[in-house]
Amino acid sequence: MKRRYISSCLILILVVFSQNIYSQEDSTSCASKKRLQISGLPVVAYDADMGFQYGLVGNLFLVDSTVVSPEYKHALKIEWSRYTKGSGVNQVFYDSNT
Repeated sequence: MKRRYISSCLILILVVFSQNIYSQEDSTSCASKKRLQISGLPVVAYDADMGFQYGLVGNLFLVDSTVVSPEYKHALKIEWSRYTKGSGVNQVFYDSNT
């Protein structure tokens, strides 16, 4: 029963974080259309020294969609994962081209 609960939670988290969320578009202004893209994946791995690894990795992108091949204005990567033998990773990475 516990395995079924954990696998259901992982699938739910994967589905929620893989959706794209778009910001509200202003129909009166056509100069700048920005949207927010959100994605994420679960972290699952095994290392003989550190044990089983579990966690989440997520990405946020603010994209200007007025150009033909849109480039992101701001990007944020968040990683949180733990090993069963006690260590873990907490990481936040921000990047901007402006």
